[in-house]
Amino acid sequence: MTKTETAQEIENWLAQEMLGEMDSNGFLALFTEMCSRIDKSLFPLFRCHITMQTLHTFFNHNDYSWYRSGQLNVNALPRSQESRDSWKQSPLFPMLENLLSELRLDLKDQEIVGKYPLFQDLEPFKVTDYFALLFPFGEYRKSVEQKDGLMMSWIT
Repeated sequence: MTKTETAQEIENWLAQEMLGEMDSNGFLALFTEMCSRIDKSLFPLFRCHITMQTLHTFFNHNDYSWYRSGQLNVNALPRSQESRDSWKQSPLFPMLENLLSELRLDLKDQEIVGKYPLFQDLEPFKVTDYFALLFPFGEYRKSVEQKDGLMMSWIT
């Protein structure tokens, strides 16, 4: 099976699963399975990260990070910490600030690694590539300006 066919198979599986009923545990199971499938059949995935704003009185957004090691981190950021420094030092931050729909960074480039603490923390693992996508919910500019959508990144 070619990589294109494998990607299509994962896409079809994911679309079918998303059409079913799902609670928060179902989302985490689906996210974990999707990452595992990508890692095993498309490319060596070290980390996958999803973040999305939430309509919640106390929380601004939720983060989900999957690691090949099996580690799964789930975080909900309180509204009082919306502009914390770690967010501003994230490679996702300039995507929103500059209305970029995608970002790819070469993690073998020390200048790029030096800009972002996340990449510095991952240096011992010999990661090589970072790719991020922004999926707005609705009209692009308006959704991005309102931070209404989902951001996803992959590190290999």
